[in-house]
Amino acid sequence: MSLRGDNLAAQLERLRDEYPRMFGCLDPARIARWQSAVSSRRHALDEFGRREFGGRGESYVTAQARSGTARTRGIRTLIEYLVADGQNCDGVFLDLLGGDGLVRRVASLIGFSQLDILTCDASPYMVEKAWSGGHPAVLQEAQNPLARTGSLSGVLLAYGTHHIAPGVRMTVTREAHRMLKPGGVFVVHDFANDSHMADWFTDIVDKFGHTGHQYEHFSRDEILGYLTGAGFEACEVIDMYDPFVVSGTSAAAAEGLLAAYLLDMYGLSKVVQMCGTAGAQSWVLHRAREVFQTIPVRKVTGPGTPDGQPGDWTAELPRRALAGIGIKSLA
Repeated sequence: MSLRGDNLAAQLERLRDEYPRMFGCLDPARIARWQSAVSSRRHALDEFGRREFGGRGESYVTAQARSGTARTRGIRTLIEYLVADGQNCDGVFLDLLGGDGLVRRVASLIGFSQLDILTCDASPYMVEKAWSGGHPAVLQEAQNPLARTGSLSGVLLAYGTHHIAPGVRMTVTREAHRMLKPGGVFVVHDFANDSHMADWFTDIVDKFGHTGHQYEHFSRDEILGYLTGAGFEACEVIDMYDPFVVSGTSAAAAEGLLAAYLLDMYGLSKVVQMCGTAGAQSWVLHRAREVFQTIPVRKVTGPGTPDGQPGDWTAELPRRALAGIGIKSLA
């Protein structure tokens, strides 16, 4: 059942009635302050909103609907960091930049359906789409979260972290630390500022995307500095493989689906206007090979995975990311 993404009161009512454990993690005082601020945001630009209002949310949602398992490998890795090898599976987990509920959706496909993941996002459209897909969600900003102090088992900050302005990144990290129970885990993910993905955003998404993309990516030292500065213990920053993988009935079909995914995922509408649909797919694959140096295409011969079944062909965009992990002290 869907509901309006800017209707915070309705979201909270649904949580209270259908997901009481999640609702119990929220702080009434923080909710009251945020409710008074939400009305002033209704006319703000929502980059992940509807196209008619200047956003690219519809093409993003289309990408996830068409290839919903494309990010499975990276999401699996992030969840495994979050649950600390199965020692941290109980309680509520907050997906701070959850979009339309992708992480929760993928978690249920790969054996983590027991995780209580609450999707949060600052985009009303994304929150609306999460609820319509059956995923509990709350409209909130990452730097202004609604959870009580010491109420959560884990907090994930991923897939859009660079959209958070540098001046509030420490605030977001400190808020994650505040919300976690002792022993709780915070995972922050982004693409390094000297990575192929950073080049992709600068050279392709910013120039050819519907909304542009002028955001500062993270460095390894920056992530570590936030974690230690916020008081986390056992902090580390790990290189992780986070590819897009799509499958098709032939090599050409897999490449075509990857191209369509990239065009929709990043809202590359200017490329479609410039080249037409078929030409845009050829263009985006060519540019992706330039930036990432390769796009492996393989036939699936072993056991089936969410990426593809035996006999399928997969096309893979080899993205690499940084994952910072911080654990809140038990003291």
